[in-house]
Amino acid sequence: MNSANGRYFNLRLGGHPFVVIGTDGGLLPASYTTDTLLIAPGERYDIVFTEPRGTWILHCHIGHHLTNDGESPGGPLMVVNAG
Repeated sequence: MNSANGRYFNLRLGGHPFVVIGTDGGLLPASYTTDTLLIAPGERYDIVFTEPRGTWILHCHIGHHLTNDGESPGGPLMVVNAG
């Protein structure tokens, strides 16, 4: 979920595809596969993915969004451990 902070986030999961199944609290009529997801302020998406074994990072692909006031790491960042 993207908080209402006025920023758009372009999320990626280590370059691996994922399936978008819902948005803003409801299921989509048809799911779709993508490797990036542009999320506007206040939007929410439900995704499903199967990753190969390893550690993958779900992160914004807009460079300056990966910091907190210029300090790394920060921003929308989540580590997925597929073991």
